[in-house]
Amino acid sequence: MSNRYFLDLDPTDGQLARYEAIAASLGVGSAHKILRTGSDGKLDLSFIPDTTNGTPESVTAEATITAYSFVSLRNSSGRKVRGALAADGTRPAMAFCADGAASGAAAVIYFGGVLQFDPTGLTTADEGKLLFLSAATAGGATKTPPSADNNIVQIIGRIVEVGTVARVEIKIDPRFIKLIPAA
Repeated sequence: MSNRYFLDLDPTDGQLARYEAIAASLGVGSAHKILRTGSDGKLDLSFIPDTTNGTPESVTAEATITAYSFVSLRNSSGRKVRGALAADGTRPAMAFCADGAASGAAAVIYFGGVLQFDPTGLTTADEGKLLFLSAATAGGATKTPPSADNNIVQIIGRIVEVGTVARVEIKIDPRFIKLIPAA
């Protein structure tokens, strides 16, 4: 196809040269290349960072945080993060950590944005659905709001797209509901 190529001057000899536009990023080796859309008319997700629109902040991890975890911030001998957990009302989600961190190491956290990850467990039928903070897994998300007594129900995002990767818009709601046992 002729639309996969472009002409430019070769910087080594000043002659006109034909270059191919790339359809997927291979990382640093793809720097300064012309991009092209795929057969679906969209850019490949490899061109888009795992997190977008979020301003990162580096905070010490109080315990090991797995990749793609929602975290709670607290002041314990300095500002620290730990896995958020709906079963513990003192650990609401405040940010997320895309890369994870070892206990005592710096965790890069984001307060919003778009997160991309492996879509295992999600289908296209889930697009548009809300995600809630998990009561079972620290830092985890669930499509079903927690329902046990004393759990908190907190919306942490919305599933935007499910394909070869899943895209979730992270909008952590600072408000949450605590489920009180029936009298």
